[in-house]
Amino acid sequence: MNRRTDDETRRPNAPRRGVGERRRPRRDRGVSFALSHAVTLAIATVLVSGLVVSAGGLLAAEYERTADRTLSTIAADLVADLGAVDRLVDGGNASVDLAVSYPARVTGRPYLVSLSAPGNCDAGEAPPACLSLVVPGTDVERTVPFRNETPVSNGSAPGGTMTIAYRDGALTIADRP
Repeated sequence: MNRRTDDETRRPNAPRRGVGERRRPRRDRGVSFALSHAVTLAIATVLVSGLVVSAGGLLAAEYERTADRTLSTIAADLVADLGAVDRLVDGGNASVDLAVSYPARVTGRPYLVSLSAPGNCDAGEAPPACLSLVVPGTDVERTVPFRNETPVSNGSAPGGTMTIAYRDGALTIADRP
């Protein structure tokens, strides 16, 4: 039989063990658990961070969509009110003041309403007038061109309660006094 002895199989310079002697425990045995725990926590942190960042982007996009829809609704109502004043003036009234009230804020922020005379709005063709609603500090803006019979002068007012007026031969928007 070709059996090797303990002296032949052991590593060079390794200490000899006696009969019944146990191996010494390795000092790095507990590292495996701690290392896997740390790696698991790191991966979970990265995944949660990614979810938070993507949710923030989703909320910002939803904010802009909601603000745009709300401004569109307010703009449509304002154009209808401007049309009503235009018809009253066309019917022979010398002076008209119409107090209108809309929400003072859009998605928690104030907005500005501006009425522009011909040539002052960025519409494809040259409409008689443009109505612009802007939420300052954001990219949310709604511009609506509209046609009317009455001349228009530039005017603006913060969102909320305002006056649509026909004065000095022109239709305008002003802050309510």
